[in-house]
Amino acid sequence: METLCAFSRELSIESFGAELFLKRDHLQVSEEDIVWAMLRLFEVERTPVEGAGATALAAVLAGKLPGLAGRRVGVPLCGGNVDAGTFARALRLGLDRRARVAAIAQA
Repeated sequence: METLCAFSRELSIESFGAELFLKRDHLQVSEEDIVWAMLRLFEVERTPVEGAGATALAAVLAGKLPGLAGRRVGVPLCGGNVDAGTFARALRLGLDRRARVAAIAQA
């Protein structure tokens, strides 16, 4: 059995990442795309959103919708009911994967 994406369990997708249906288009975004969307939304808007609620934004930020390039679009965001531990893990993962966290070791 495949593992559910840790940050989009609300979508009930049994694969890595989350799937998003727009009109007749079928897209897949990775867990990394989702946590990046959660992080960017928190950094820019100071809004915590759970993984499922950030999936549409993840698709836009990942460039999965090239037809929207250069256009003003609205992206629905929902699901602020994310627990602190999950949200903290998502933010940390987003920072780590973008090499924005440094570990300092004292000798």
